[in-house]
Amino acid sequence: MSLPYSVLALGTRADAGEWERGCSKVLGQTRGVVLRKARPTLDELETVFDTEAAWLYVGAHSMPGKKAAWLFNDLFDHDAPSRSPEGAVLLQLFPTNAQLMRYQPVSGKVGPVARERRVDGRGFALRRSLRVSLWAGCALLQPDAIPILRSLFRPHLMLGFYNPVSSDAVFEVLKRDPLMADERTLFFERAQPDPEDPKFVMDAWFTGALHAHQTPEKVRKFGFAAVDAKGERWVMSAKGKVQRG
Repeated sequence: MSLPYSVLALGTRADAGEWERGCSKVLGQTRGVVLRKARPTLDELETVFDTEAAWLYVGAHSMPGKKAAWLFNDLFDHDAPSRSPEGAVLLQLFPTNAQLMRYQPVSGKVGPVARERRVDGRGFALRRSLRVSLWAGCALLQPDAIPILRSLFRPHLMLGFYNPVSSDAVFEVLKRDPLMADERTLFFERAQPDPEDPKFVMDAWFTGALHAHQTPEKVRKFGFAAVDAKGERWVMSAKGKVQRG
């Protein structure tokens, strides 16, 4: 029996809905935690981290860095965090812990209230079970952020991007193939024959990207990438071949 899929989207995001449908209808996975809210509570955020999932979607605005990767919603002011209004959400991902923050009234003033999940602490069941994750934010598979994500969530197949990307570009790969009468999609229809094989899933990611965006140039513009369990990053060449990079 497969482990559940989960969704962590800081917003309703149509691509998150396609991930949920693909995992459920195509791969036959069970539903874990599906969080698609612009202003989630800390309890809701904690539930995602504390629940096992085999396949995980993460969608938010993002800023990768050498020491931490930031994920945040539309309300968070990344230029001046102290000016962020009530309802702003920031997830700070470090190699050994995740800080989950929500801006809310504290002693009459709006400020961040934080909860922590540590790799050596209780809870954080998510990191024990991940096999495939999709980081549907900007440039989270850049070299600086990759070691952080691998340490925090343990080595597994990570799909995502090394350039800024819109949710529309992600949606185009995950959406249902208009030529198919059933629930298959550009990505999931290719992963369905062997979703337990990371290499097979990685190939499906790049094949789906090329099918959706038509040329290697567009795939490279969006920065489609994958990082395998060994930590090697894979990208598409100008000739449409998948290579280390």
